[in-house]
Order: sequence, then structure tokens, then C-alpha cells
Amino acid sequence: MVESNTFPYVEGKDGSESQKHVQLKGLAVYWLLQRGFELSDIDEEYPVSPNRSNTGRGDTRFADIHAERDGHEVFIECERGTLNERAVSMAGSQKAREGDTVFVFGEDGVYELVYDDQYVEQIDETVTKLQLNRLSNLPMLDLSFFE
Repeated sequence: MVESNTFPYVEGKDGSESQKHVQLKGLAVYWLLQRGFELSDIDEEYPVSPNRSNTGRGDTRFADIHAERDGHEVFIECERGTLNERAVSMAGSQKAREGDTVFVFGEDGVYELVYDDQYVEQIDETVTKLQLNRLSNLPMLDLSFFE
């Protein structure tokens, strides 16, 4: 569950996350609230167990933000720095490969992470791989909506 009823809604895990990362997570929660989710629907640092094919690749992973309402489940990863498919955490990548809805909040906008067919010109073949599809700029914070 999220930690607070006011922005940024999250505290960050054990205070070890950068302020920018915590702000991105807060914007992700705010974005979900604008889309009809309630604070009680949203969790920070949601555990994602490795799938069977990756059991040797470590323990439980954690999605930055998870929300579920009326059977609709959403995972959100918040990434600083240069954003590409490889920069997304293992939890988000795994959930996208499994067909779940995964969004990525980067410093320059909101993206959807999908596992889909993509034509690679260099090898003249279509391969299935992770790709980021830009959806929008980061949301502008207007908390009057919630008063």
C-alpha cells in the first residue's frame, strides 16, 4: 500500500532511493489516481516472483508500483537516466513478456513496455522483443483535482 494521502504518496524503500526516483513513483501514483484507481488499489515495491524458466536468476523482483482494480492489473517501473528497453528492471521486463500491462515513467515521459514482433532491418527478419512505446509527457501535477 502507498504510504501517504498526499504527493508524492510513496516514501521510497528504506530511504535509499534518490529523490528523483521517489518523485517519478509519486507521479505514477498520481497518474493512476487520475485514471480511477484508489490509493487502496496501489502498492509500492510489489513483489514479482521469477517465472520458472528464470529460477536460477535470483530471488523475488520488485515492481516500483502495482495497481489492481476490477481485475485490471497494471505494473509501473520508474527509470532515471537514458531510457531504453534494457534499462527497465527485471520485474517490469518479466511482466511485459508475460503479457501484463507495464508502463515506464522516464524523465522525459510515459511509455508502455510491450513484448511484440519487430522487424529488424539489419538481419531482414522479424523478432519478438521488448519495445518502449511513448504515450505522453509526464503528468503535470494539479492536486486541486483531489480536494
